[in-house]
Amino acid sequence: MESFVHLLENAGYLILGVLLYSYVGRWLPFGDPACRLQRQLLTGVCFGALTVLMMIQRIVVSGGVYVDARHIPVALIGLFEGWPAAVLAAVIASAYRTWLGGTGAPAGVLALLVVALLAGLVRRRAGQAERIGPRHAFALGGLVFLKKLAPGAASRLGAGGKLVRTLHKTYLAPKQSIALVEVAGEVLVIGISGQTISMLTKIEDAAALARVRNGGEASFVDHLANLMAGKGRDLRLPAPCPP
Repeated sequence: MESFVHLLENAGYLILGVLLYSYVGRWLPFGDPACRLQRQLLTGVCFGALTVLMMIQRIVVSGGVYVDARHIPVALIGLFEGWPAAVLAAVIASAYRTWLGGTGAPAGVLALLVVALLAGLVRRRAGQAERIGPRHAFALGGLVFLKKLAPGAASRLGAGGKLVRTLHKTYLAPKQSIALVEVAGEVLVIGISGQTISMLTKIEDAAALARVRNGGEASFVDHLANLMAGKGRDLRLPAPCPP
């Protein structure tokens, strides 16, 4: 139910953005070249704020897993107003993402800027705003989708090369988990909390490594409990970053 409510909130934000854009078109007519830059700046700021709102009102997929529709306002304003408005909206959203911090901040900022440039490219290809049609929207949607697939493809290639491999992952609480990761032959225990990732320890004992690699998740949990108890540690993870 919570996911449905968040989905409705995001849809409402998009409707608000469309209404706001129509009013801006009355104040700064689309057919007046003298108003173009002012309209791009104003709509860029408005859709940048809209993007931040959609980042805050994330959609809950399951316990501790969230998605947001931050790329939609940037893509829309870029499609209709070109890259100046899209880049301005992306910069505003990127400032908020940078303020949140976390290991994913650089990738999040880069993704926003790439979407802005893609939207500007499609807008330039379409020519005048009156010529924008469904094919341009579908083309932009396809480009954004391919952009989102690229990191996953790179990760799969990396996993195929055996450089980085996730052996096991155990959830302790929503947004808190412990993962066993093999990096270049070394097995590391990683704590994940919100947007924070910390290395808890490294498994060096040969017998323990064999059990962890071949014994499944139960062996990982048993060994981790024994390891932490033997070193006087607990399983508390770092406090998560603000949402």
